[in-house]
Amino acid sequence: MFDRRRLSVFTLVACALVLTSSVLTFAGDSGTRKELEAAYAKHDQAMKDKDWDYIKSVETEDYTEKSKEGTVQNKQQADTQADSMLPMLTAITSASTVITGVREGKSEDEVIAETSDTCVLIVKGNDGKDHTMEIASKSRDTWVHRDAGWRIKYHEGLESTTKVDGQLLN
Repeated sequence: MFDRRRLSVFTLVACALVLTSSVLTFAGDSGTRKELEAAYAKHDQAMKDKDWDYIKSVETEDYTEKSKEGTVQNKQQADTQADSMLPMLTAITSASTVITGVREGKSEDEVIAETSDTCVLIVKGNDGKDHTMEIASKSRDTWVHRDAGWRIKYHEGLESTTKVDGQLLN
């Protein structure tokens, strides 16, 4: 017969190994990470191309976003705000997203991606002149897998710095 204490310890160790291996399997799931890297690369290219229809198409219908200041907007509010800024946007000269971490979300069809983003824009100022705006930020995105692929359900701005013509704004 087994000693109950040994059996309990064995059970705990076995459970810990199963849990650890499932976390390691997900963290090491290069397929999911590669899919997200491809999604971010496509999103970055859409930014450069000013393809707003594509950018909006990767948001779920219940998409929400939260700014680093804590302001929360739903899909319609966020898209309307972005659309209102388009007339002053002359060009996007670069956009780059690097995934700094990926973890499983609430289900196997949900992942949380931490990113570091940079973007350089040319914007028309109130003075009628073009100005260079450089934005560096860190974000957290919740992606969900649908029939059509990965979609962003939630975006949270964690921190950012903005320079206009080389001068730090924040």
